[in-house]
This record gives sequence, C-alpha cells and structure tokens, in this order.
Amino acid sequence: MFVKCKTEERERRPGGFVCPRRDGRVLYAYTRFSTEIRDGIPDSGDAEIVARFSADGGLTWTTNDTTVVANEGACNVCCPSLLRLQDGDLILFYLRKNSQRDCIPLMRRSADEGATWGAPWLLEDDPDGWFCYTSVHPLADGTVLLGYCAFEELAHSRIAKVPVAWLYGEAK
Repeated sequence: MFVKCKTEERERRPGGFVCPRRDGRVLYAYTRFSTEIRDGIPDSGDAEIVARFSADGGLTWTTNDTTVVANEGACNVCCPSLLRLQDGDLILFYLRKNSQRDCIPLMRRSADEGATWGAPWLLEDDPDGWFCYTSVHPLADGTVLLGYCAFEELAHSRIAKVPVAWLYGEAK
C-alpha cells in the first residue's frame, strides 16, 4: 500500500505501524491529519489514529479508514506503535498532543485484535512534558523496551525496560 503524503485533495498521513493479526490479516495504524497547522505551528492541527487492513499480506488494502483513537488531545493524537504480547493481546502506544509544551505518551490494550481498545494509560505524568516517536520492542526475557525522545528540543532519549506485567497494570 502506498499512503500518499498531503495533496490538495488529501490530508497528510504520517506515522504508520504494521502488525499481523491472528486472523491472518495485517493491521496498518497511522496518523491522519485533517488540519496540519494550528496557530502557525506545524503538526499541531487536528489528527486521529486510524487503521486499514490487508487480507493478502499487504498487496492490497481496505480503502476506508477505521478510527482507532479519535482525537482526544487539544491538538491531536499521533505516532502509533503496536506490540503483540505473548498472550495475544495488542498494545497500542501513541502520543496525545495538547500543545507545543504538552505532548505525552500513552498506551491502550486490546484483547480482541484491535476491534476495541481499553482506556488510555499514561506512560509519563509530567504535566509539562513533551515526548515524541514511541518505539517498542519485546525481549526474550519477558520485558519490553519503550523508547522515545523527551523534553525541550527533544534533547533526551529515554529507553525504559519494563516487565510485560507492567503493561497490564500488575507491576511497575
């Protein structure tokens, strides 16, 4: 699938992530901007996380977007990453942007292949935090690496190693 960047007829669609589903289809989640600029600031416009699906290994894709996370931020939601846990659940990591000084990473869990998602869970609780580009990677020892940039000018990278149980709210 080729998702075109912004044209006069189509909004910009950056930040995608692909994940195979148990039914054999492939889920592609990405950011869909409906407006790109707010108050002269790029990437501050309205956006939501949407998905498309492929039943043939990625050769063809559904043509309609399915909303995964509606815009719950004052600006947008963006930068989805997906992780399949060993028990089959999916974890969605994403960012909620309320302003240029308030962009925080969250996660949601789905036990039904992404048909529904649980409530958002904050990964960082700094009210003045600014974070960007979530990245997730499972390790063989039962932990997950969470990587993202943080703070002013994105000057600091953070990589947290957390037990999978933490993603279920069982331990931190």
